[in-house]
Amino acid sequence: MDVLNRSLADAGPIGPQTRLAYGVCLATDVKNYTRLSENMEPQALAQLMNDYFALVNGHIEARDGKIADMRGDAVLALWADTEGQAELRRRACLAAISLRDALDEFNRLPDRPKLETRIGLHAGEVALGTLGAAGGHLEFRAVGDIVNTASRVEGLNKSLGTTLLATAAASESIGEVFA
Repeated sequence: MDVLNRSLADAGPIGPQTRLAYGVCLATDVKNYTRLSENMEPQALAQLMNDYFALVNGHIEARDGKIADMRGDAVLALWADTEGQAELRRRACLAAISLRDALDEFNRLPDRPKLETRIGLHAGEVALGTLGAAGGHLEFRAVGDIVNTASRVEGLNKSLGTTLLATAAASESIGEVFA
């Protein structure tokens, strides 16, 4: 705990702070994860999820995305900047496609449960920064409609029987890489 306290003290004044940016948000969720976690030994589940997150994170980071949050089986990734909106959308969409394809291969490996993953993308204005209480618990967060909408788009895959959906805001003007 002393190392954490010293690191925080060395970082300078800390408190809730955000700034506006244009961003593309990618949200993922694993189908039937609750059932899977109820039926696997914790160590086996931990190893499976570590392998899964390494794959997911690798494809996001390869296209310059940043992991904004990981909870249970869900990942929230973000591409954000004040310029280059079409390029951000292109990179996010390419990451989503390569991730979907890599997960198909991941799920063909023998002797492991399948982790069928739904992916949703949305783009727009986002507030980025630390949220929480000054002097208390702070976390880096992306806040705004794009986060909620990306999550809802990911969930829409369930109703449509699809694995990857993007809003028009996320896929406009990026060329022929996404349809």
